[in-house]
Amino acid sequence: MARVIEWRTRCLDAFVIALSQACEGGEKRWYASTLELQLTSLDLCRACRTTSILHVHVDDQTPRSLWSSRTAQTRPNTRSWNLHISSRVPVVRALRLTWALSMEALLRKAAIELWTWSERLELLGSSCVSSLGSEVVWPRGLTQLVLYTDSDIAMGTVWWPVRLQYLALRGRFNASIAGVVFPASLQQLSFGNHFNKPIAGVVWPSSLQKLSFGDSFNQPIAGVAWPSSLQELSVGSLFNQPIAGVVWSSSLQQLWFGDNFNQPITGVVWPSSLQQLSFGYSFNQPIAGIAWPSSLQHLYFGSQFNQPTTGVVWPSSLQQLLFGYSFNKPIVGMMWPASLQQLSFGLLFNQPIAGVMWPSSLQQLWFGYNFNQPIAEVAWSSSLQQLSFGFYFNQPIVGVMWPVSLQKLSFGDSFNQPIAGVAWPSSLQQLSFGHNFNQPIAGVVWPSSLQQLSVGHNFNQPIAGVVWPSSLQQLSVGHNFNQPIAGVVWPSSLQQLSFGYNFNQPIAGVAWPSSLQQLSFGYNFNQPMTGVVWPPSLQKLKLGDGFNQPIVGVAWPACLHNLSFGDGFNQPIAGVMWPSSLRQLSFGYRFNQPVAGVAWPTTLQSVTSFGESLL
Repeated sequence: MARVIEWRTRCLDAFVIALSQACEGGEKRWYASTLELQLTSLDLCRACRTTSILHVHVDDQTPRSLWSSRTAQTRPNTRSWNLHISSRVPVVRALRLTWALSMEALLRKAAIELWTWSERLELLGSSCVSSLGSEVVWPRGLTQLVLYTDSDIAMGTVWWPVRLQYLALRGRFNASIAGVVFPASLQQLSFGNHFNKPIAGVVWPSSLQKLSFGDSFNQPIAGVAWPSSLQELSVGSLFNQPIAGVVWSSSLQQLWFGDNFNQPITGVVWPSSLQQLSFGYSFNQPIAGIAWPSSLQHLYFGSQFNQPTTGVVWPSSLQQLLFGYSFNKPIVGMMWPASLQQLSFGLLFNQPIAGVMWPSSLQQLWFGYNFNQPIAEVAWSSSLQQLSFGFYFNQPIVGVMWPVSLQKLSFGDSFNQPIAGVAWPSSLQQLSFGHNFNQPIAGVVWPSSLQQLSVGHNFNQPIAGVVWPSSLQQLSVGHNFNQPIAGVVWPSSLQQLSFGYNFNQPIAGVAWPSSLQQLSFGYNFNQPMTGVVWPPSLQKLKLGDGFNQPIVGVAWPACLHNLSFGDGFNQPIAGVMWPSSLRQLSFGYRFNQPVAGVAWPTTLQSVTSFGESLL
């Protein structure tokens, strides 16, 4: 990139001169020859092409001049195809190269400059990947190789790059890898979705850290001698082989099983280094009596898992536990791990939680779609920071003893219970109500710490008498809200305010908070704005599709940066006194007013109508 910056000023100056010469007397003319244009762009082209770029893709549609050596190009329509021409423009250099031509073409001198600096090479097609013998001289910096093939490769004849760290065998690759000598430097090995060959007896490279198999793989792994360096292992969707006798790598940290896996895990000797274990969609085996590894931190169960968990001895190190779609077993009496921080229940879970002894370490708790159990008697974890209820939850919350540490609380779409009298936790920062909520909020004693408040689609209650929390920064009211806001005492801390679809109340005379930076009105809003005293801090104002009021004479806030009108706006703008700070102005598709002679502010960067520039 340094070379591009070095040439930037000279090249742009040249373009300015060239473009100015393209016009005489205000009329366009053609260049006398293409040489003039070449001279203006040569420096920029040279700088770009001699700087290694991220990714170059070459196939039979790619112009040869972009990748072929400057001394190896031939001029068409001549008597001899061996006539070489010299070009002052070098070929591009690729840090990552995807090659979809033959290997023979890549190995010619014609393409040497293209891939000399490549760190990652992707070879596409059987004709390309079938010739990887000792005659291949790989780029010195090549560390990543991806082979896409429509047929199998003779793996025993492949001559690997000496510094190779990442190898992916994709496409329809399904060749035996028994006896293959992988490069000693290899750290990551990935097989595509068609690979399904035995791996018992395979000698893995001693440096291998990550190994993944695709969807079709379903071979026994008991007896496989995993490399001691292996840290991550993933098997694909179809894998469903016994693992009771597997001797895992002593350094394995992450293990993923695919959707079809449903084998007993009783008796499995997990590696003591394992930190993350994930079971896929079909797994539904008993876990009582399992000797989990003492280092396990993350444990995930898939959609079909629905086994009893009371009596399970969880590892003391477990921090994250996720149950899938089907889990719906009692959890009262469960002994949670002392270090658990995140706990999530899936869609079908709907069991009583009064009496559950939550771990004191728990910070985040999610209940799924079906959960609708009383919570008045629940003794929450004293460290809980985030609590989320799903779609069907609609239980009274007056009298609930919230944890003093709670920062984020969200209720699902069915919740519509009174909240006057609720003793919110003093630490609460974010509170959201779903679609059905439509309860009075005047008289609610909000926590002074609350920064974000969102009420859902159906909310349409008066807010004139609401005493807002002094720290509130963001307030969003839903689509049905259409109550007067004149007389509302907004908190001085409010920075973002959003009104929904139906709101259409007068705003002249509204005392906006002095800190307000963003204000948004929904579809139906169509009230006069002349005489409105905007907050001086307002930077972004958005008006919905229904707005179509005159704006000549509007005294815009001095700090306004972004102003957006909806599709219905079509009022004259000649004579509008735009704010001197305005940067972006947008109109909808119905806007059809003259813009010639409009006194735009000098700060303006873009004016668009339905995406088209008006400048």
